[in-house]
Amino acid sequence: VLFLQVTTLSLFLAIEEFEHYQRPEGVCMDDYLRDFEQKKKKLDDLRGKPVYEDGILAYKLLNQANLQPEQKRLVKATITNLEYKTMIKALKQTYGDGLGPIDVGNRQNLSYEPSQPVKIEPTFFSEPG
Repeated sequence: VLFLQVTTLSLFLAIEEFEHYQRPEGVCMDDYLRDFEQKKKKLDDLRGKPVYEDGILAYKLLNQANLQPEQKRLVKATITNLEYKTMIKALKQTYGDGLGPIDVGNRQNLSYEPSQPVKIEPTFFSEPG
């Protein structure tokens, strides 16, 4: 009986930690996805089966990513179904793959900075004919 109480308490604490987890400011998306997966796995291992349904996990993954509303809308626009693996892929493609941390306080961070300088040249318009 004591073992069951310890396991139940451990599961309760792990769920509480998981529920309150948000991607910390300055943490890159790839690290957030790895941390989220580790916390999810800890829960599932303690319970012996998945704690959350797949669609709920997808929702939580996006909601806890600490993104601005327009950043969330961009991710939602790229998915076709509410599945955990689909959300991981969308977050990686949109904000991951080693592009660095997202400054959630900076709304201009949606722009892309090329690694090589881009030469800007004048554009000439002509009339058809």
